[in-house]
Amino acid sequence: MKKIPLSKLALATLAVTMFGFTATAQLGNLKNKLKNSTGGNNNSNNSSTSNNSSSGNTPATTVTTPAVSTGNPGWVNVTEQTFTCGTDYNFAGAGKSEFGPGDNFFLRFILPKSVPETFVSLVKPDYEKSTGYMALAIGKDENDENPIIIDQKSFSLNNYKDVNVIDYTLQADEATFKKIANEPREKVCFTSSSSMAVESVSEEWKRKSAVFSDGTHQWMAFLVFYLPEVEGGTNASVGKGKFTYIINAENRGKLAAGMNFYDKQRFEKTPDDGMTTDIHKSNVNKLVFSKAFMDKTFNDAASVKTSFDNLAGGVYARLYLKESVRNVWANFGNGKDVGGAGYNLYFYVDGSEKYSCYVESKLSKEEALKMTSWSIPLAPNTQKDFEYDKGCVNRFAYVMSELTPGKHKIKVTAVLGIDTEKNETLGVGEFEVIITAADRDAFVKKYGLQMPEKGLLATDAQLAKDVKIVAGPTAIEVRCPSAWEYIKDGFGQITHRSTIVAYSYKDKEGRCKQDTFMIKQMKTGSGYGVTTGNAEKTWYGLDAYLPIQNSK
Repeated sequence: MKKIPLSKLALATLAVTMFGFTATAQLGNLKNKLKNSTGGNNNSNNSSTSNNSSSGNTPATTVTTPAVSTGNPGWVNVTEQTFTCGTDYNFAGAGKSEFGPGDNFFLRFILPKSVPETFVSLVKPDYEKSTGYMALAIGKDENDENPIIIDQKSFSLNNYKDVNVIDYTLQADEATFKKIANEPREKVCFTSSSSMAVESVSEEWKRKSAVFSDGTHQWMAFLVFYLPEVEGGTNASVGKGKFTYIINAENRGKLAAGMNFYDKQRFEKTPDDGMTTDIHKSNVNKLVFSKAFMDKTFNDAASVKTSFDNLAGGVYARLYLKESVRNVWANFGNGKDVGGAGYNLYFYVDGSEKYSCYVESKLSKEEALKMTSWSIPLAPNTQKDFEYDKGCVNRFAYVMSELTPGKHKIKVTAVLGIDTEKNETLGVGEFEVIITAADRDAFVKKYGLQMPEKGLLATDAQLAKDVKIVAGPTAIEVRCPSAWEYIKDGFGQITHRSTIVAYSYKDKEGRCKQDTFMIKQMKTGSGYGVTTGNAEKTWYGLDAYLPIQNSK
């Protein structure tokens, strides 16, 4: 099933009742509509099945009668759309809004009228239908661009004619799923087996909740009715409600309970290097700095620096972790597959909250399994150290290229490259550096990103002039590093030729960057015509962060 941003759900103004609290809630207009997923058009202006009071007032009194007292386990008496959740799939007891790993947890949306009546009144199909469509979404709020769950399904309107509840299992063990599926109709709402006894939503929740960080997490559940594009393409909000998920070191292990053997391994730790030195023990989740490359055995406290007089003498960092990246990943249920495990380094200058730039770095599988610390060259002393992590040195040189002569404070933050709920910081460190214009420019010229060779432009002055015109007025310099590619028609005749252009420019913030585009020349007799831009191809792989000193 294709996942869509929660902001693509169309949600209308509706009254929401949660655990006895009733209030009229105005949901925000969302940036994109549910039609992007369901093929429907937003129908959020449809009226509710109940009479909501004006915004800001309390709706008419809501009476919630336990389902068992109505004689129909699929019917609860309410006057407003109501959301509730709990640990009992029959919803016979008091509602509960907090749960964590290992708990049974169920969601229920209750409607004032039957499900088919509500569907027809909200979606307004232009002919009598036997099948309806619903979508459950779970995200931070109605504007969440990355909802944790989007579950869509069709349902029989006839099966729901005596029912005004729609239930979902968010978390339960296998035995509970089987019990729900085998319950007699008179004991549990039989239509709920189509959602409560199906593990798709629960399995998706289990997989996603594994990457939550420890702490308290607030989530919202939304229910939407819709028609696909081929059946009218409308959708409308039905209800929403909040719940809390609490995860900590004590209950995290329960996430693996009930998982298959392969998935369980994601939570298992593997032997790693552990704490290697005294400096390591006292600097967990930190970056320390020195003038020389620091290997695994580095333990010279006197060589640790927080300030540097210049760049020419070398600037190196070492990142210290409590455990290997593989084991850090295991904390979030992603520990097994670590091939090409990544982390990002962010550079902040002089206390700015906005990073100057960042670099994506990768560890090999063996490194991710074992290493609990590693060296990061910033201003290397040797070509070998430069080659050790050329991308990192290139980006640090870009940071330096923009600085004025004098003293500057540089903060470096290492962040785990994993799809967790939030950025997981591996380590942070700060140092000061004094630079002169000569020191800065010499370093940038040697270790900063360079433009490609001039290529075709080295011997063709007219082409160089034409390419500069095509590149536009913001271009500083242009290069054509690749040879012409000749394109032929079906008869084998050349129609035109094209090649790649690399160019440097200044962006809207005045920062020097580089990019690429394609040019072409049409065949004209024995020669070629004017040089124009070519939209037939795109070319990727060029680092954008080009120091101004290296832009020509």
